Amino acid sequence: MKHVRIVAFSCFSLFYSCTKGPGFLDSPSYTASNPRTEWTPEKPLKGPQDVLPLLETALPEDDEAVSLTEVLNVALSNNPTTQTSWAKAKQASYEYQISLADYFPEVDLSADVTRQHQSIASTGGVSISNFSLLEEEISEESAGGTLTLTYTLWDFGKRSAKAHQYLHALHHANWSHNEVIQSVIRQTMDAYYTFLYEKAQLIAIKTDLDDLQTSFDAAKDKLAHGVNDISDLLQAKTAYLAKKLEYESQIAKKESSYQTLLNYMGLPGETLFETGDFPEHPQLDNLFASAQELIQIAKESRPDIAASKATLLQQEAALKKAKAELYPSFNTTVSGGERWFKGESGLEPNYSLQLSLSYPVFAGFKYVNAIRRAEASVKQAQSSLRMTELTATQQVMAFYTDFEQARKRVVTSEEYLESAQLEFDAILSNYERGTRTILDVLSAVSALANARSKYVDAKNKLYSSLANVAFAAGLLHSTNTKNMFHDVRTIHEETQ
Repeated sequence: MKHVRIVAFSCFSLFYSCTKGPGFLDSPSYTASNPRTEWTPEKPLKGPQDVLPLLETALPEDDEAVSLTEVLNVALSNNPTTQTSWAKAKQASYEYQISLADYFPEVDLSADVTRQHQSIASTGGVSISNFSLLEEEISEESAGGTLTLTYTLWDFGKRSAKAHQYLHALHHANWSHNEVIQSVIRQTMDAYYTFLYEKAQLIAIKTDLDDLQTSFDAAKDKLAHGVNDISDLLQAKTAYLAKKLEYESQIAKKESSYQTLLNYMGLPGETLFETGDFPEHPQLDNLFASAQELIQIAKESRPDIAASKATLLQQEAALKKAKAELYPSFNTTVSGGERWFKGESGLEPNYSLQLSLSYPVFAGFKYVNAIRRAEASVKQAQSSLRMTELTATQQVMAFYTDFEQARKRVVTSEEYLESAQLEFDAILSNYERGTRTILDVLSAVSALANARSKYVDAKNKLYSSLANVAFAAGLLHSTNTKNMFHDVRTIHEETQ
């Protein structure tokens, strides 16, 4: 029993010491809790991190308009790309946990039960006149077991480098999952704004039809009073019918954009819900900081940059592991067991304690070339990180410029619309008094229709560029993040 206690104490000591490895006392957040939320590292990142509770996933059951926030929440819950990236992150988390197994001892238990029966023949006596053969039967039953414990005492950082290699691979998978989420948000926002654009264009064309109907009625009234001939009426009718064809074509465009939005939301094509409209007078002054500040935020917040950094750390850990392979490893093996025989109390317990050293003397330059390969991989990861940062900078500058120009176009197009409306009202009034021709009226209607279309297009580009800037800066999150900027997803609600 003394020997059994010694073995048990040794096992306890080894198990306690192995908990000192990475991932036990200082365990990271392995993955996101579900496919529609982003992964947040245990240590807070630099920059805005005020996370509010998650939103509801179901669309409202009443006839109220569905907000952009609700649309995004449904898309994140149903979109298969987030499911795929989340599953990959889960796989990486298990790979990391498997790598931590080297910090534990390997314990094997073997046991057997044996029953043996033999017949042994022997001669009882020999003479010239008499020969006899004796047969003896022997039966034996036994049972035994052996417990073997193998543990690496010291390997000059091999298992630590391996664990950190898988840890950074896990971080890469998590940041890639966050990147997929932001991409889904951006794509859904684009689809949402496109639908609002087509919907607003349909309303604008309907208003154009009303203006042409007014012009047609005015020409019809002048014809009835004998002021003009039928040519004015025919020109007005032709313009009205041409606009009506455009209206019917716009209905199809609106339905197509609605189906695209449902596709990004992961909903069936027969799903019906109402949405809001573009705000009439969006207040977007001082919404973003300067472009240089956005670039700095992008470097700290963009998940693709964080994923590239994780890849670099992964390759550095691989290089460290490759270098550690040149050094020896110290291992220990402890085994103990006992065997019992039927009818006997058994033999004395047997045990053994072995310390071993494994040192790679020569393996055909395998380890040297492995180090060179790891060094090349580190340089490649450094270049990829630099390229990702440059791409982020270029995107921020380009999208920020588009956003600033879009804001100016909204103001100009709104003034253009007001001027075109006043011009149409004046020309129509003069036409009714006989000082203008039907061509002047139709030209004014065309200018007014163009102004309405330009205004709707300007608002669409404004909000699309707004989403692009937020995406380029890494500010599109699955949770409702509030910071020094407005939350992009709630601008519609705040500006109406």
